[in-house]
Amino acid sequence: MTCGLCCKDDPSYRYAVSSGFFRDCAWAAKKNSRASKVCTRKKVRSNCPITCDSCQDKFSCVNNNEFFINLGNGKRTCAWIGRKNIRRLNLCSQPMVRKQCPTTCGLCCENDPAFTFTSLTGEKRNCAWIARRVSRKERYCPLERISSSCPEENTCNSCQSTNA
Repeated sequence: MTCGLCCKDDPSYRYAVSSGFFRDCAWAAKKNSRASKVCTRKKVRSNCPITCDSCQDKFSCVNNNEFFINLGNGKRTCAWIGRKNIRRLNLCSQPMVRKQCPTTCGLCCENDPAFTFTSLTGEKRNCAWIARRVSRKERYCPLERISSSCPEENTCNSCQSTNA
């Protein structure tokens, strides 16, 4: 929840109210006045993020195509890092690389919803367009920039594993 990967109220969490009774998130959610009062408490906000409207923004789970790491022998992309396991093992240990290249580093596997490219016919296309036809996968997924931006199993199936 802290990273924004998921957000739900903890059904087992209980807290004391002024009457001495113990209540749960669902009890507070029934009335805005209750939620407003108990959600001022840090522990309640943390355990009842839906009720208290305290969910974190979703962690960006796609490679940053603008990111380059300078290794002394030129600037390298997330896709370059991902091409060899030894690079992934060495470079994904760096916090900045993990943050900028979460798909390459095996932290997650999502198509970049903002990614577009120009098809061979000159039209703007996205990952969903590729996913609809095997022939498109065969044509476009070998391209490094596309496989890095469209890694989901139903598209280019280029997700990296966290295992070596």
